[in-house]
Amino acid sequence: MYKLKSNNVSVEIDQTTMELRSIKLKDQEYTYQHTNDWKKNWPILFPICGTLKDNKFTHKDQEFSLPRHGFFRDLKDWKITDKSNEHVVFTTTSDKKFLNVYPFEFRIDFTVKIAEDSVQTIFKVKNLSKEEMYFSFGYHPAFLVKQDGVLKFSSKEIFHTDNEKMLYLKKNPKTKFDFTEVKIKDIDFKGSQFYWTDNLQSDFVEYTDDEKSFKINLKEFPVCLLWAEENNRDYICIEPWFGTADSDQRVDNKISNKDNILTLGVDEEWSNTFVMELK
Repeated sequence: MYKLKSNNVSVEIDQTTMELRSIKLKDQEYTYQHTNDWKKNWPILFPICGTLKDNKFTHKDQEFSLPRHGFFRDLKDWKITDKSNEHVVFTTTSDKKFLNVYPFEFRIDFTVKIAEDSVQTIFKVKNLSKEEMYFSFGYHPAFLVKQDGVLKFSSKEIFHTDNEKMLYLKKNPKTKFDFTEVKIKDIDFKGSQFYWTDNLQSDFVEYTDDEKSFKINLKEFPVCLLWAEENNRDYICIEPWFGTADSDQRVDNKISNKDNILTLGVDEEWSNTFVMELK
């Protein structure tokens, strides 16, 4: 476990999966600590978000298979390439290890920074292939919450829940839930239900209860999901994505035509900065 610590903020990073295992402001924990059946903290989703239809995609007439959310947690050989008291940079390259499931080569730099009242992560990917690279990227962080706590988006947000138990999204969803401002206990997660929007308007979302609050930036992310494994849990996953699960009606399974897919030219880089403010 790699640790960063400032006067007020401390972070613990799993050097195998790059999950943020703990985020504390002074002695107040903000990250879910495996108190329920779900045993993850902050998964990173790459090179897909959600589920592919039949778990497959094609590229140049060749078929590939990927599990839900991709293989980021299976990346190995992370090296620390820069560090200080306030930040650390982890780097790895694909090195042909995943070509049987994903036909592109890449390098990833993952940076974690801390300040007096915030945590920042920077995800940067470089295309090392000799052709355009297609990918999705997202975060799946689980935050400690109370049932009377309030979630408030900075703009009006309508979520949907027409899905098939974490599989495909309905192309034309009928359900609409206004979660612009909502108490955690008023979101029905029964049966591992999740809620999604692929038309995210908010620059940030803020959570508040009688002990703590936090704000996370959503600017630039087109997609957001809310999930917990069941009702009455002590956490909620707020998941900003660049990408979506396949729809139930998808016919064309070319990765280049996937909804919200990101594209990188040869030797190009793409990065995203995620900020969490703690109170």
